Amino acid sequence: MESILTSVEAELLIQFEQYPSLEMLAKTLYRDPTAISRQLKRISEKGDFLTKASGRWKITDTGQKFNQLTKDYLLSQKRIVNHDVHLKVGSTREFCIRVLAPNIKKLEKVFGVNSLSLISFEGSVENALLSGQIDLAFDCGRPYSPDITFKQVLAEPISPVVSSKIFQGYKNIQHFKDLEDHPHILCDRLHPDRVSKKTFRIKKVASYSNDIAVARSLCLASHGWGLLPVYAIKEELRTNKLRIINNISFSSEKFGVWYLRERKSILPLFFIAIDWLRQNEHLMAIDMT
Repeated sequence: MESILTSVEAELLIQFEQYPSLEMLAKTLYRDPTAISRQLKRISEKGDFLTKASGRWKITDTGQKFNQLTKDYLLSQKRIVNHDVHLKVGSTREFCIRVLAPNIKKLEKVFGVNSLSLISFEGSVENALLSGQIDLAFDCGRPYSPDITFKQVLAEPISPVVSSKIFQGYKNIQHFKDLEDHPHILCDRLHPDRVSKKTFRIKKVASYSNDIAVARSLCLASHGWGLLPVYAIKEELRTNKLRIINNISFSSEKFGVWYLRERKSILPLFFIAIDWLRQNEHLMAIDMT
């Protein structure tokens, strides 16, 4: 299958997946859109790589799989497409914002690539890995699919927090169970039962959210107390806008690295990502400086 397209056509197909607009692709490659359109037509005639819908070229599932094979080959041979190896890394939105984005240049260097995309997800990254939407992932917990290899690396401390404005009302809290009587900001992935590994009766849900960023904002607005990952509120803790209640912390959740097992060329990057996480444990911890 890899010999169906020339190396130039294979490179163009990869670029088209990254820039699916003909105009954007032409601008990126500094080439005439008409000439590129002719090349895309030739690619479509050689196999089920591209299709036209409403007058616009679209990459097919076969085209995406072909691109994955090509990229894996290029990574394994350490070759560069158009002087650039492009890596797509996925994670939760908060982890992308708080940990990966501020360190993207360092990540490009340790991975040995010149171009790195960060793709964020509200839920699990599992489907994105299975579909080839991303090459490598950082996420907490464990994948369901046996096709995904993962390594849990760092503890993800999660604590009950409240805004400084209403912190006085929580100073007498001695145990996590005592918080049952206080208004709770419930975040979808951070249910008290799941985080504490103990039965917890929520007597009053002050508000509900499926997004850590929204839960953080609700805590800051003094709607109640919430369970939040420490890495996602480091700045708020440093500036004393949020306070951890009685220094309670749970570390059962662990962040790690995931990749699709069949993509053998990603294995070296998988180990690099694990080492990078281990060397940057401080990114998950409290920094009050």
